[in-house]
Amino acid sequence: YHRISEGLNDAFVKAGHGLGNTFSGKLPPIRIDFILYSDDFSAYEFNVHRIDLSDHYPVSVFLSEN
Repeated sequence: YHRISEGLNDAFVKAGHGLGNTFSGKLPPIRIDFILYSDDFSAYEFNVHRIDLSDHYPVSVFLSEN
């Protein structure tokens, strides 16, 4: 995570709330899915969609251009 996210923003950190867990499996709830973006954008309204399509919940964020 640290290597790949260097110089980028984490949408959950900027616009999310709560734990943000994205894994729906049997392990403790953890966040394993990320949306990373450059400083050319601002993030707002990050969502984890609690629907069972796989063992990962879908994530989305609204971005606006700076």
